Amino acid sequence: MKFERAEAGWQPMGMKQVEQVELQPALLGLLFGPPGQPEAKYSSGNYRFRADDGAAVELYDWRLTREATGSQEQRPAAALWSSQECWKLEMGTSDSKVLPDFYRWLCSRIADAVQERVQGGVKEGHQLLAQGKIEEARKKLWEAEEWLPPDPRLEDPGLGSLLVALKTAIEKALAVGPLLHPQATFTFQYGQANAPDSRGGKDSLTMFLDGRLALTVQQGARTRKWTARTDPGLIARFRDILVEVGFPNIPMGVLAPGVSSWDVVVQSGDQRLSAMFCTNPYRRQAPHRDLFAIGTGLCAKIRNDPNAGLSDSYGVTVSDVQALP
Repeated sequence: MKFERAEAGWQPMGMKQVEQVELQPALLGLLFGPPGQPEAKYSSGNYRFRADDGAAVELYDWRLTREATGSQEQRPAAALWSSQECWKLEMGTSDSKVLPDFYRWLCSRIADAVQERVQGGVKEGHQLLAQGKIEEARKKLWEAEEWLPPDPRLEDPGLGSLLVALKTAIEKALAVGPLLHPQATFTFQYGQANAPDSRGGKDSLTMFLDGRLALTVQQGARTRKWTARTDPGLIARFRDILVEVGFPNIPMGVLAPGVSSWDVVVQSGDQRLSAMFCTNPYRRQAPHRDLFAIGTGLCAKIRNDPNAGLSDSYGVTVSDVQALP
């Protein structure tokens, strides 16, 4: 059964209040425009719908505004009908048998509108995250969730899936927020400083988004340092891979004999995040292998090590290499 908003002045017969529905009045305005003029004394607005068989369904407020009650303690009608807060609205109908169809129809319309608003909110949240505005992004993302209707009768599997997808997007966006900070740094650490079988020692490479590099190699009591530069696009690629793998929540593997761990540390403002990768990177599939290849490749190029591993196939290059005293 299909429904449409009835034209102004339509007077259906046999209307009676049957129940209440909880939703955000702003959703009705988003979908159907401003409310109609009330006919009942204690109402400040209504939305009247006509089914294709002629039955009527009406949504309206009852004693919720100062216009309807004369009480200055209550909010103005305009504030109610633009509110994203949940309110219990009255529902009347000329035929209660159409209500299940009406709920399904209204749910479908709400789902489409909510999805558009939620996706827009998530997009704005990501843009704020990219600017390093973490708290503003957090607020924008949770505001997006407030568009979801609380009344179980207005939720179908589509809205349930949307809620799950939204929560996932929010969690991921907030998790990767530090990675998107414009001043974030990324430190790749590999090897052991004091292990007798670690001939190269421990590499600690800090990467800046503008392409600057700072490498420290610790081998026993000896420390060597270099600065260099690389293509900023390569650092952005390294960061994007971290976003893809869900950093810093990397599943911990098992360290088998002969397999070394490697770490990535992200410093973003006051936040410091780290993750350990515990399996053989050469046996991993992308994107973990890509991270390892970029990190070890940059270290090898800076040290002028001919054993640059996989770096050549990843376009790893460095310039302006300077050994520090």
